[in-house]
Amino acid sequence: MDDKKIYQLLQAWFPELESLKIPKKKTRRDFDTFYYWLSPQDITEPTTEDDLQEYKYRGYFLSIDRDQHFDNGIEVCALFQDLNVDVDVIQNRIELRTAPLFEHYEKYKDLIGNFYALRSHVYDIVLEEIYNEVRKHGYRMLLIYASEQIWMAVPDQPKKIAQFIKLFRKQFIGSRPSIEYYERFKPFNLSSFLSDDD
Repeated sequence: MDDKKIYQLLQAWFPELESLKIPKKKTRRDFDTFYYWLSPQDITEPTTEDDLQEYKYRGYFLSIDRDQHFDNGIEVCALFQDLNVDVDVIQNRIELRTAPLFEHYEKYKDLIGNFYALRSHVYDIVLEEIYNEVRKHGYRMLLIYASEQIWMAVPDQPKKIAQFIKLFRKQFIGSRPSIEYYERFKPFNLSSFLSDDD
C-alpha cells in the first residue's frame, strides 16, 4: 500500500495542506503523526500588535472535549474560518439546547444519579449542531474515535470519502482508531407506518 495516498488525498481536498511536508515513511502509519499533521496549527507570526489575526489557530482535525462541550473545535475549524462562519451563533445554539439538560439533571440528580447519560446527550447535541453547519455549506462530516473524539469536515464527494475511509482503516490498522461517516438519522414517522392506506 502506498502510505502517501491518504496525505495526498487530503492535500487535494485542502490545498493549504500542500505547504506541509508529508511525514517521513517510517512515521506515516503512526496515528499520532497523522493527528498532529491535521490538528490546529499556529498560523500567526505577528511582528506588531496590529498584525494579530482574528484567528490564531486553524486546523482540519478537531477534537471535542466530552467534559467541556464548548471546547469543540469550531473556533479553529479551517472551513468555518474560510467561510466566515459566526461560530458564536453555533455555540449559542448549543447552549440553548443543552441548558435544559443540565437544569433537568441538577434538579433530579439525586433521583437519577449515574443512570442519566448527560454527557452523551450533550455530545450528541454538539455533533448535531456542527453537522448542521457543515452540511449547510455543502460538506460532510467524519468522526474519528481514538484517545479522543475527533470530527472533520470534508467536501461532499462520496467516492473520495469512501476512498479516504478505506485508506484510513488500512493506514492505521495497528493503532486502532476507528472512523465513521457521520449522518443524522431522520426521525421515524410512526403515523405513516400505522396508516390504513394499504
